Amino acid sequence: MKRRFPKTMKHILVLILTVTVVVSLATGVGVAQQNNSTAATDGPEYGQYEQIDNKTYLVESSVDLETGEASLVFYSEEPQSVTLSDAGAFVDGGSVNQEVVYLRPGQKTRVNFSISVVDQGLGQQFAGVSVTTSKTLYAVPLETSSPLIGGPWTYQDVQLVAVTVAATISTIVIVMLLRSRYDLDAEPERIA
Repeated sequence: MKRRFPKTMKHILVLILTVTVVVSLATGVGVAQQNNSTAATDGPEYGQYEQIDNKTYLVESSVDLETGEASLVFYSEEPQSVTLSDAGAFVDGGSVNQEVVYLRPGQKTRVNFSISVVDQGLGQQFAGVSVTTSKTLYAVPLETSSPLIGGPWTYQDVQLVAVTVAATISTIVIVMLLRSRYDLDAEPERIA
């Protein structure tokens, strides 16, 4: 004897599947389009800089995790000296590497600075620099990475995940429907 799903049950399953797919896609697009606000501001003549204080800007920053070398480019509107400190050393403890750098007004200044790269376990690493001016203490996180779930993600990445989840759920529902429709999960009848 074959079991059959009533037509209303099929309609309900199709409706649930459709809603799941639509919600997955809509949520993925919505999450991907959220604005990420940063402390970037329009610097004088050069475009978007990260503002440290009213007269000091961070133009760019990068780190080489292999060598522990940070590269920072600053722009200042007034002559000043800034102090760079290794933020990773605060996590490890002990002596903190510091360097005082003089910034000339109206010029970009590139600084290469030796930093600590801290292993936070489970493959996550952290590296950073603190910048001290006469007016502020500013943190510059250079790297926070995880090999399992990296970033930054684009909206295409989020859509791919949503479509993959929807396809997986659809496959499971179809397999369940076919198994119940054709009694593939029924035990054989015993005739004694």
